[in-house]
Amino acid sequence: MFGSDEEEKVENQLDDSSDSDRDNKKATSDAEDNDSDLNDTQMEKPKKQHEFNYDCPYPNIDTEESIFSVSDPMKTGHVSYSVIGEDNDGAFNVTRRYTDFHKLRTALVARWPGVYVPPIPPKQSVGNKKDKFVESRMYFLDQFIKKIGEIPYLVNSQEFKCFSKPTGDVGGTLAALAPMTPQLIKERLIGELYIPLEIEEMKFKESREAVNEFGAFIKKVMNTLKVIKEQAKKMISAKESTNNTTKAVVDVMSFYEANGLSKF
Repeated sequence: MFGSDEEEKVENQLDDSSDSDRDNKKATSDAEDNDSDLNDTQMEKPKKQHEFNYDCPYPNIDTEESIFSVSDPMKTGHVSYSVIGEDNDGAFNVTRRYTDFHKLRTALVARWPGVYVPPIPPKQSVGNKKDKFVESRMYFLDQFIKKIGEIPYLVNSQEFKCFSKPTGDVGGTLAALAPMTPQLIKERLIGELYIPLEIEEMKFKESREAVNEFGAFIKKVMNTLKVIKEQAKKMISAKESTNNTTKAVVDVMSFYEANGLSKF
């Protein structure tokens, strides 16, 4: 039916078509493999990291999923809060006043020198039982406890357990702890924060230079600060004198208005 030339052309077209089909199938197979790998990657959700970064002095601590909380303010002679959480001794649920939080943080700062301790709201003697103030204070105390709960060396410390125990006076229990000597502080920092015993000579030299540089800066600034302090005292005195003079003028004008102008 076909000549030899035509038959050769048909065979070549069939071969090309077969090669094209094989290439398309291979490309489709590769694409499906890539999609499968991509789906597997998407299915693997990253695990949440709970490791605390000891190198960061002011870490951004995630408290969204914390089991620790401060809630339910109760007003009696003073305001107390319900505190719940868990340390390596188990779960706890205690009632604490603001002064207990303050004593806890004071002890942590003193007994963990140079180590990050979350802040608490400042003291306030007047208006500290108003609803708005109580709610605001509770929020920041809640943040304090949540952050403590994410820092292993604090939540499992002797100091925190004086706070989390259901019985006993927090201040008295903290005061009864053995004093922290330099050796004990060293052992605590090495054991809990994994600080190496040996410091590289270069790093030690750099740190010493930074301390000396800061000390020299402080010496220069102190004289300037003293001058500013004295000038501020004079300004306060001058302001008080101006206020007294202004008050005297106002008193004279009021007297004149009441006794002088009324006669006309």
